[in-house]
Amino acid sequence: MSNPVPAMKPAPALSIRPARKADTRAITALLQISGLGHDDLAAHLRHFLVAQDGEDVVGVIGAEVHAGAALLRSLAVAPAHRGTGLGRALVRAADEAGARWGVTQWWLLTTSAEAFFARDGFRVAERGEAPPEIQRTGQFTGGVCRSAVCLTRARRATPEFDAALAEFTTKLRAFIRRRVRDDATADDLTQETLLKVYRSRASLRDGQRLEAWVYRIARTTLIDHFRRQRPSDELPESLASEPADEVAAIRGVIVHATRIYLEELPDAYREPVRLAEFEGLPLAKIALRLGLSLTAVKSRVQRGRAMLKKKLQDCCRFEFDRGGKLIGYERRRAPGPVTEAAARRGCVC
Repeated sequence: MSNPVPAMKPAPALSIRPARKADTRAITALLQISGLGHDDLAAHLRHFLVAQDGEDVVGVIGAEVHAGAALLRSLAVAPAHRGTGLGRALVRAADEAGARWGVTQWWLLTTSAEAFFARDGFRVAERGEAPPEIQRTGQFTGGVCRSAVCLTRARRATPEFDAALAEFTTKLRAFIRRRVRDDATADDLTQETLLKVYRSRASLRDGQRLEAWVYRIARTTLIDHFRRQRPSDELPESLASEPADEVAAIRGVIVHATRIYLEELPDAYREPVRLAEFEGLPLAKIALRLGLSLTAVKSRVQRGRAMLKKKLQDCCRFEFDRGGKLIGYERRRAPGPVTEAAARRGCVC
């Protein structure tokens, strides 16, 4: 009887994961093979990703992150894995990780991979276009020869973001068209607005407020357009004050935030405030429904409203017109002292 043929073990799946300190030697070897620098690897390792095939590190990509802008660097693939699409997969993985790192715009220098990155949407840029933080990196100050090409592109969004924005684009274009003279200008300003949206999308944390956020970017774009055309003229009336559709979107955001913060109120205040603010019941009817005295209801509604107001003010700064109507808001850089649950979540506006 012939010996049985041993079963073949399945090939281990290739995966891309964050780099660890234990990967330093393997990363260094890959960078050396590819002729890339590695002296400052330890300082930036937390923004590196590696591709692992079984127990072997076969690819690497890294970034130097500086307040929204990031230098994409150290893309290297083991010789046996070149031509397999791994390099492109590493760039895609960096895009996804960039969302966690707060990256909105990528920059890089290359002497040999311009065509590779161009196929991924990067464009040639002057070095002087890069933010000062990027220009001060080692690669820009001498780590890469002066003949290297500077490339840049915005970090790509998620499919969910793209779908939500695509659904809103027709409405956005109509908003802009009502305020300019012709279709061509409306098309140009719509594209300019969308470009700004993609470049600053990392500041959007809650899809619930996408519409209000985009309206504010569109309005700023329109104001810049009119000031370029007629610097000494007053702005059109439709831009001198907040438009109705933008105001409605902004107020919708605040209502959404209020509902969330309402759930964080103590039990004694939550239901009286909900009945008064969201169901519009008179205080006397609330007292009957809850079996409380009218005085107790008045006190709880008043205190509950004050708690909600503080939560919202800790989250955002609000703008009001002369009549006291809400016309805008700006999220604070750091949430105020709210509940533990809110602190973990951050601002909900």
